[in-house]
Amino acid sequence: MSRPDDVINVAGHRLSTGAREEILASHPDVAECAVIGVADELKGQRPLGLVCLSCGVDQDHAALAGSASS
Repeated sequence: MSRPDDVINVAGHRLSTGAREEILASHPDVAECAVIGVADELKGQRPLGLVCLSCGVDQDHAALAGSASS
């Protein structure tokens, strides 16, 4: 989140990785996170979020991923 000028290009749109990291970090079970751009043949790049869960979190990964979209 200390990289406010780090952007990725997704289908011609410049997306801030720091803004997406803030969203991931707001989840109560996330201790650390990072968002990077990975190559995508159709869109140029796509965001990939990586998270480290807080110590003691014992939740099903699918349930955790689903709670991020609600």
